[in-house]
Amino acid sequence: MHSHDLALRLIERFGKTLGLEGLTLEGGTHSCALEFDGSLVVNFEFHQPTEQMVITALLAPLPEDDAEPLLRLLMQANASDYLQANGLFSLEPQSQAVMLMHAKPVSELDDATFEREVEAFVNKLEMWKQRIAQLLEDPSATVIAMDAAASNDSTTAPPRGPERPYDGAHIFG
Repeated sequence: MHSHDLALRLIERFGKTLGLEGLTLEGGTHSCALEFDGSLVVNFEFHQPTEQMVITALLAPLPEDDAEPLLRLLMQANASDYLQANGLFSLEPQSQAVMLMHAKPVSELDDATFEREVEAFVNKLEMWKQRIAQLLEDPSATVIAMDAAASNDSTTAPPRGPERPYDGAHIFG
């Protein structure tokens, strides 16, 4: 089966798991978007050149003034092994918003693995939306305290691997 067909099948079956019959990737963009928990919009896109399923979500606009504390926190988070397992931060070029993204070759995904990947991504998205909102609400908040909280995530949890592919609450039951 071709990778595009695998991606379509993954999305269709994932939709059925969520009770969404007929979920598919749009023809021209090879993408679709879902909303979780009433406020978390997650985009799914099949990237044909790399044959990867790419999952993205916007977290917050980059502050026009004094973006350094947020950028410093996100760059440090990108460097941790914990975050690399289910997403990296970037800056979305058009909106200049902070984006969380994760990509995986569709050949490495089956229905259960894809569900776990999405669940871990959504959990991470929720946590980082809260962290970023806190920092943006109180720019004088100690970035060191937030850094400690981020590093505690990786030091209190055992290393990721096949035996422990994700953390957090289960969103699919």
